[in-house]
Amino acid sequence: MAGLVACVLALGACAGRGAAVTTIPPGGDRTAHGLQTGSGVRDAVAPGTATAVDPVVAATWRAGFAALAASDPADSPGGAVVSPASLLVALAMLAEGADGASAARLDEVLGAPGQERTDAVNALTAALARYEGDPAAVQAKELPAKPVVHVANQVVVDDGWRITESYLARLVRGYGAGVLVTDLSSAAGKKRTSTPG
Repeated sequence: MAGLVACVLALGACAGRGAAVTTIPPGGDRTAHGLQTGSGVRDAVAPGTATAVDPVVAATWRAGFAALAASDPADSPGGAVVSPASLLVALAMLAEGADGASAARLDEVLGAPGQERTDAVNALTAALARYEGDPAAVQAKELPAKPVVHVANQVVVDDGWRITESYLARLVRGYGAGVLVTDLSSAAGKKRTSTPG
């Protein structure tokens, strides 16, 4: 579990360093890009109906501060940028497939267990939909009048892992996400983690 979490965090960090990421537009064909997806559609959960929003938000703050505190100033002399929401969503998607002690620890870190956590994260990320836009439209010298946020969640696993249909269904219903299965030991597989297709 720790290795998988480290892989997700490392991939997130790499994507934040200017890698060219091709995103699949809403309604686009995910399978054409090698993504495995579950059946169904994302559940619509409003923040006011999700019972665990407050503890999940508190956990997000804790995770963000912990990640910032763990950053090495020598690695980023100009400062560090942390996305606690990205960290939370990545760990929550991993928690959907965890069991035993790993699941219990993730529930603790994420502030809520099972469906309560899934609904809270779903509601919080859905609340960002009003800011959805093309990140390429944001220029350094001309900031947009309305903030732009583009959420593109997916889980990436090595081709040695077996992905269950129930896990895929939980990802699509709770996060609108799928799983990219690739050979993470190969250069081509590693490249697929930042440039789908």
